[in-house]
Order: sequence, then C-alpha cells, then structure tokens
Amino acid sequence: PKYESHAGWYTERDDITSVLSLLSAGRINFKAFLPEKSYSPADCQQVYDRVINDRSFPTLAQFDWR
Repeated sequence: PKYESHAGWYTERDDITSVLSLLSAGRINFKAFLPEKSYSPADCQQVYDRVINDRSFPTLAQFDWR
C-alpha cells in the first residue's frame, strides 16, 4: 500500500528502500534481469507495444540514452 494500513506491513517506500539496500549490499543484481539488447529511445513506441502485446518479449526493456 502507499501508506501503512496495518502495523508491520510494508509500504511502497519500504519496498523501494529494501531493494536499494539489497542492491548496495550486493545481495541482488539487476543486470541478470536486463536483456542483452538495448533499444534506442526513438524505438520506444515499438518496444512498449511489444511489451504489452508479445508474450515472448521480455518484461524488461533497456533504453540506451547515450
């Protein structure tokens, strides 16, 4: 939930803080979740369409903003 609705339940902020703590401690590695291919921001509409409509397309897409 956005706000604590029950004592001891995690909020969105708690979840984000936990993930960032795990990342900084080296306990999880987001690189394992990212596809090998990066997409140009100019291709964003096509990528978003595939994320929504193509079940074989990875659920994560990485854009190269350089």
